[in-house]
This record gives sequence, C-alpha cells and structure tokens, in this order.
Amino acid sequence: MLSLAKRILKLLLLLIGIFLLLYFALMLYMPQLGRCLTIDTDRMFMQREGVYMSIDTPKWVQDSLLSKIHKAGLRNQAFWGEKKSQPTWIYCYKKWLYDQYGVRGKPASTWLSLAGSHIVLSGSAINLNIISHELCHAELLAHLGWFNRDKKIPTWFDEGLAMQLDHRERYAERHYQRFGESKTPIPALNLMTTPAAFWEGSKEETRKKYIAAKHELMTWLGDKPRRKLLHFIQLLQDGAEFDDAYKHASVALTH
Repeated sequence: MLSLAKRILKLLLLLIGIFLLLYFALMLYMPQLGRCLTIDTDRMFMQREGVYMSIDTPKWVQDSLLSKIHKAGLRNQAFWGEKKSQPTWIYCYKKWLYDQYGVRGKPASTWLSLAGSHIVLSGSAINLNIISHELCHAELLAHLGWFNRDKKIPTWFDEGLAMQLDHRERYAERHYQRFGESKTPIPALNLMTTPAAFWEGSKEETRKKYIAAKHELMTWLGDKPRRKLLHFIQLLQDGAEFDDAYKHASVALTH
C-alpha cells in the first residue's frame, strides 16, 4: 500500500510539474491567452450574467454590454442557423487592463485555443458590429473544430466571414467599388493568408484587406449563405483541403 501511495504521489507531482511547465511557457509566448485562461484568479474582475467585467465598470456600461452581447448572439444565430459557441467574455473598462488581455491597438480580440474561445473587449468595443464580428470567430471554431480551423482556414476567410456580421460603414461594399475604380490597389487574397500577413502594414492597408475579404466572402456566399457555409464546413470535416472545399462548395450549390 505504501509503495502504491508513493507511485501515485510521484505521478501527481509529475503532472503538476508538466502543468506548471506548460503554463509558464504559455505565459512567456502568449501571456494574454494565459491570463484569459486564469481569469478566475484575477481580482480586477467580477462576473455578471456569465461575463467577466473589470470591477470599475459603471452599471450603465454593464447593462449596455450585456444587451449588445445578447443581440450579437441573435445576429450570429440568424446567420449560422444556430449558435454553438460558448465563449468566455472578458470586458476591460480601462485601456491598461485591456492591454494585459487583448491585442494592443485593436478594440477587441478573440483568442482561439483547444480550451475554447475567449473574447476580450476594450472600453471602446461596446458596439454591436464589433461584438458580432468577434463572436463569429468563436462560431467558426465551434462549428469546425480547433484542428480544422487552425490548420486549414486562411486568415482572409476567417476575417471575411466575420465581416458578414459587421456592418460598420468604413468597411462597406461601396469602398470596394471605389478602390476598384481608382488607382488604389486592392490586396490579393493570397497575400493575406496568415495573421502576420493580414495585419502587416498601416491601418489603411489593413482596412483594405478587411474590405477585400468581406467582398470575396459576400460574393462566394451568394444567395444561399447558410447552406453554402455549412456544406463547406462539412467538406472540411470530411477531410477536404481548404481550396478544394472552397471550390466544390460553390460548384455543388449551382446545380
């Protein structure tokens, strides 16, 4: 019995050691995600209706935030046909706190991992379009699975899809038409397949990439967006590579 107890203790110590090693590695390379995963331990936050909010968030801001999260859920449900994701919502009223959890310089961030999705909103992100956009990233993960989403989905598709639920005027279709009629180049999709490539450059260059990705997905989805999207996801889950699934989902629905 004593020998068995020693083996169990050694195993527990080993597992704890592995956990601590992984945690410190995560905090070194992706500290924001690491903090999201341990949000329960941060006394700067409280919970209200399942949403983590910084403790200095005014009551009226809390009410507005919860209302917009609810509406964003309805918007995504209407687009997808159902709502599968259950992201962890984190709202940071002050910029310095947001910088600890989200990507600096962006109003909101969505971290996607094997542990699920964490949506981090800054003080300026209480906006239905922004929240709907971020939630769409979480929905794609929930519908497709982490491996397929991480290994097969190019960034332009992920962002272009989220832009279908984001109706901010600065990304409207009319800007795509204006760029096409001017000497201002529209970025090619194959130049924005990775996160680094997509967000490389000035804010205006990144804006053009969002506009181009939004136009591409709007055109691809056509008049049967939900049916085409779900067929595309099924093809990926069945083992198809992205290019084949993207092409064949369009072909199949034209007959």
